[in-house]
Amino acid sequence: METLTRAWAAEFGRTGVRVNAVPPGVILRPTPSCSAAVHS
Repeated sequence: METLTRAWAAEFGRTGVRVNAVPPGVILRPTPSCSAAVHS
């Protein structure tokens, strides 16, 4: 994925197009409790 992103950035960057990629994967973050979601 990194190689493809770099290739696209090199190709399309000359025309002002920005290329960004976020690889798939797990993001660990705190889960809100049910009571917090109900009372919000």
